[in-house]
Amino acid sequence: MDTLRIGSEVVELLSRITGQKLNQRDITPTVLFLANLITLLLGVIFADGQVTEEEKRQLQKTLNQFIPLEGSVRQLTQLMLKGVREQKIYTTSQNFRLLTAPLSEPEKLLLIGLGYKMSAADGNIDKQERKYLQVVSNLLSIDLRYLSVLESGFTDHCDFEPMALNEVRFLLDPTRFHKLEPAFLQAASQIIDKLPKASYHENTCNNLALSHHNLERFKSYLKCLETISHNLLNVISECTERKLLSPMLTEEAQQIHEKSKSQRFRLSVVGEFSQGKSTLLNVLLGEEIQPVRAIPCSGVVTVLKYGKQKRVVCCYRDGREEEIPFDQYQEKATISEEVALEDEVEELLKSELVEIVLEHPDLDMCRYGVEIVDSPGLNEHPARTMLTQQLLKETDAVIFLTNASRPLTEGERNLIHSLRIQLNGGRVEEPTDNLFIVVNFIDLLRREKDFQDVKRRIEKFVYEQQKIVREKNRVHYISAQAALEAILEKNENDFWLSFKSFSEAVEEFLSNECGIIKINQLIARISNLSQYIYDEINRFERLMDSNIENSDESIQVTIEKIGEISGRDTKLKIFADDLREAAVDEIRESWDNWLDGLLERLAEKAENWTSEHSAIWSKDKLIKDYVNQFNQNLSTELESWIETELKQEILKPYIEILDREIHKNSQAIKHNFFQSGDTLMNSDSNWIFCREQKSAEEENIMGGVALAGLGAALFIPAFIFAGPILGLIGSLFGGGLIGKGIGNVLDFDTAIRVKVFESGWQQFSESSADIEKINEIIGEAFDKKVEQTDEIMTKAIAVHESRIAQQEKAMLATLEQRELEKAWLEQKRQELDRVRQELETVLSQLPR
Repeated sequence: MDTLRIGSEVVELLSRITGQKLNQRDITPTVLFLANLITLLLGVIFADGQVTEEEKRQLQKTLNQFIPLEGSVRQLTQLMLKGVREQKIYTTSQNFRLLTAPLSEPEKLLLIGLGYKMSAADGNIDKQERKYLQVVSNLLSIDLRYLSVLESGFTDHCDFEPMALNEVRFLLDPTRFHKLEPAFLQAASQIIDKLPKASYHENTCNNLALSHHNLERFKSYLKCLETISHNLLNVISECTERKLLSPMLTEEAQQIHEKSKSQRFRLSVVGEFSQGKSTLLNVLLGEEIQPVRAIPCSGVVTVLKYGKQKRVVCCYRDGREEEIPFDQYQEKATISEEVALEDEVEELLKSELVEIVLEHPDLDMCRYGVEIVDSPGLNEHPARTMLTQQLLKETDAVIFLTNASRPLTEGERNLIHSLRIQLNGGRVEEPTDNLFIVVNFIDLLRREKDFQDVKRRIEKFVYEQQKIVREKNRVHYISAQAALEAILEKNENDFWLSFKSFSEAVEEFLSNECGIIKINQLIARISNLSQYIYDEINRFERLMDSNIENSDESIQVTIEKIGEISGRDTKLKIFADDLREAAVDEIRESWDNWLDGLLERLAEKAENWTSEHSAIWSKDKLIKDYVNQFNQNLSTELESWIETELKQEILKPYIEILDREIHKNSQAIKHNFFQSGDTLMNSDSNWIFCREQKSAEEENIMGGVALAGLGAALFIPAFIFAGPILGLIGSLFGGGLIGKGIGNVLDFDTAIRVKVFESGWQQFSESSADIEKINEIIGEAFDKKVEQTDEIMTKAIAVHESRIAQQEKAMLATLEQRELEKAWLEQKRQELDRVRQELETVLSQLPR
């Protein structure tokens, strides 16, 4: 309760209600809450025009719970009862707003909860009473979803959102009322005890829908942090308006608030085509959204997310967005059968559509902040493979599907190995935590021996040979189609249970591993920022109390610190530019050295090309086979150079040097804050540095350490160069098949093999001049590393500028202005105390 908001208007209103000349000392938190409680309960009692004996008993019982045994509060309560009834205070919104203004959100919700308890005293909530409570709740800005939760605690009403139940439990946590009288804690506990123990959906649903309790809980934590960050934003905005803080702090608080509102999980489903991705998604989503065919089906990346209405948005290469009718989604998201069957590569490459975003209100998992990415089959075309790999940079977890009838082909093993490296931020040997290997079509294995053979093969590769994942429930055996049929038939069979186990494992990771990291990061940012604001308020108060001697000199010292920080910023950018140029020069040299022997290495590999097709009867298929093998050989060479030379030998040392320089400058800026003798001025400014490093847990889940933050350069796919090679197929049918020059080196048995090799090498040679592509990506990566420290320096400068403004304002304030300012500062401190208390409540509820 914000006692500073109990102003003269509240005192005057309560004096009029009681008929007594009251002063501000008479209006204690208990008296004010009783005034609100009497007003609300009388409003409920008189709403239906009838006053029952049970309602009278409930009114007295509820009021007695809050009236202290000693003192004059009981007599004051009787006067308030009489005054509120006679003056009909409960019918005037202006009076209600005035009385409830000092109450916190939990206190307002407790008040409404007691109103529902009163309304249900006679065993039934009357229609007029319900309407009255809704009107008052709207007046108090209480989320209307909470009303259904409260009503369910006192009636058989069960229609409420499970997430709303978690939020109500959070707001009514008794620890929130520990600074008030014990009666508040007791009342909150009694209402919580009345609330449902589980969601209505869980208790009454007789079908086999998946439950998402952990995700619900995560969403409720975010909702609480959204409220907390909003309150902090209000405090900072008010302080900024009074010139006490830099506008930079308002921007920081706004970013945190937006993060709490938009925080979500991104789950990518990948694999070769025809592995059942679409069916799996339909089961996870609880809605038959994705098109299903036996041939390659996905034409573009599709992002499935929650939306209040069904909506489909097509995103194009040029940045355009186009909303299309929902019933056109499957057609738009699917490549034509002709393209799928004939492998018309050129048609796919010409497509301007790069992503489809589908929003839907009934997607079970998505309503809790999960966005699911359905990617094109990874063996359909290298251009789309590159797109899928790029999307992995922003994913929280990946589901990789393989077929139980042909588990982990050589191509799939290579893909899984590549996925692990990308998800690990370039670390080659370590297993990853956020990759799930899912073996689909397990129902096709009729014998137990077949299943055990597949299981041994999968787990040997995943856990022993390659150490793809840690043994944390990351390998699952399912039949998505059989699970879907079980849902439709409401038949809880083994296939359904295995799918449910898989779904729960994914949810457990997202919410309790990845999610807790996200929550803790938000809490740390809010806590650090609120502590900094608290210290700045104290500092300004000290400035007003001191005589501020040598103020001009102090201001000059601060200006010099700003100059020092600006100088460091400039030097760091020059240092990074020099490093980047040196890295680029070394990359060019390494690239040239690699190219020198590439022709011979590819020629040796070309000698081993094989095909089941005949040059006479299946010439086009033979050419495609050789083109694919050329492309694979080239891709393997490129991957080896990128992983070994580019990333490890060249980039890693440069990035480590840059990281050390960044760390040195960050430490120097921190030291800058501890040079003054003013302890408040030296207060912990963690809000400036809180995003400087990732937590150890986040690094373990999300990626590498030495190369962390390098960005796109860590994920350069070989197809950045190799992609054009597949475009040569058509050109081989014109101008003759016999090449010149290469045949003497390679002693090929057929002219087709010679022509494929010759044309492939020619196209690669032309495209290899585009090494600048990779240099541009690396340049951007260096810039992003510097931006991290640049942000710190900008904030540090803003802090010093704010302190100059505070010094000048404190010098000009009169004695009377200082007293008013101190009262206002005390109010802001109380609001910051509530922010910290609420953060502690969230922390206490997080799973350990």
